[in-house]
Amino acid sequence: MTEDSYKKRALQIFEEEPFRPRGLLASAHAQTLYQPLFRRSEELVLRCQKVEADDGEQLDVFLCEEFASAQSPLVVIAHGLEGSHKSVYVRGLQYALQRKGWGSAALVHRSCGGRINERQRTYHSGETGDLASVVDYLSACFPDRPLFVVGYSLSANQVAKWFGSEGEALPKAVVAGVAVSPPFDLAVTSRRIDASLWGLYRRAFLRSLRPKGVEKHRRHPGLLDIQRIRSLKTLRDFDDAVTAPLHGFQSAEDYYQKAIWTPFAASIRRPLLVLAARDDPFSKASSIPAGLGETSPWLHLLLTDRGGHVGFVQGCLSQPVYWSEMQICRILEFYNR
Repeated sequence: MTEDSYKKRALQIFEEEPFRPRGLLASAHAQTLYQPLFRRSEELVLRCQKVEADDGEQLDVFLCEEFASAQSPLVVIAHGLEGSHKSVYVRGLQYALQRKGWGSAALVHRSCGGRINERQRTYHSGETGDLASVVDYLSACFPDRPLFVVGYSLSANQVAKWFGSEGEALPKAVVAGVAVSPPFDLAVTSRRIDASLWGLYRRAFLRSLRPKGVEKHRRHPGLLDIQRIRSLKTLRDFDDAVTAPLHGFQSAEDYYQKAIWTPFAASIRRPLLVLAARDDPFSKASSIPAGLGETSPWLHLLLTDRGGHVGFVQGCLSQPVYWSEMQICRILEFYNR
C-alpha cells in the first residue's frame, strides 16, 4: 500500500461512521462541557509506575494492564491542560482499550494529579521531553509490544510536535499516534479560552494554575514575579508571568510561536491522525494553516463540523456514545496491521 492510499484508507474509516451529534448535544459548548460535567468515571484497575525523566524528575504513569496479553499493543495517553489520569476522557479511552485486550499507560504531567513537582520545569504545550522519556521507558520494559501515542488538547500539540520534530528519529517502537483537539495557533487558543462563554473556561483553568504559580515562586525564589502572579486575570497573563520564565521563553508570544506543532508537520514520518472539530470553542477554523493536511503523507487531518473541544459525544444526554474513543480504537487497529 502506497503512502497516499494508506492515508486515504485511514480517513475512510471515519467516513464509514461519521460523527453526527443531535439535539441538546449539537452545540460546541455542550460538546465541550458534557464529559467533565456529566460523564461517569470508568472503573479501572491501575498500577502507578514511576518513570525518571531526563532531568531526574519522577513522572507518574498509570498502567492499565489487567486484560492485556504480553504481545498486545500498548497505548500511551496524555491529558490536556490541568487534567490527569483521572480525567474522564483518559479513563474512557483506557476502558475502551481494555475491552479490546490492549494495554494503556496514562502519563500525568508535572504538577498535575494533586502533586506539585520539585524542579523548576513544569509542563507546557511544546514540552516533549517527558513524553519521550515515558515512551523510552515503556519500549524498554515491553520490547515486543508495539506502542501508540494519543494526546488530548495541550498534549495533542505535544504529540504532533514530537512526531514532527523527531521525524525519522522517532523511536522505532512507536507505530502511530493520534492528536485530539490540538491547537493550531496558541495565541488564538489563549484568546478564545480567555473570552469564551463569559470567561467560564478561563476561570476554571486559573483556579488551579494561579496557586501553582505561587507555589513555584515559593520553591524557586527569584524566578517569578509574585505580584504579577497574584494579579493575573487571563491565561495569557499566566503564560507571560509563569510559563515563559520557567521554561526559557522571552514572553507568552515567544512561547506561543515556538511551541506550536504546525511548523513541524512537514517532517512527520510516522502515521499521525489529527482529529479536530471546526466548532472547537478553544480554536478557530480560520487559524488552521492552508494545506496543512497535505504537508506530509503521514499526517491524516480529520476535521468534523461539530464536536467542540475534546467532545465528540453522540447519542442523547441519557445514553451518550463516545464516538472519538470508538474511532480511535478503530484507527489504532488499522495502524497496527
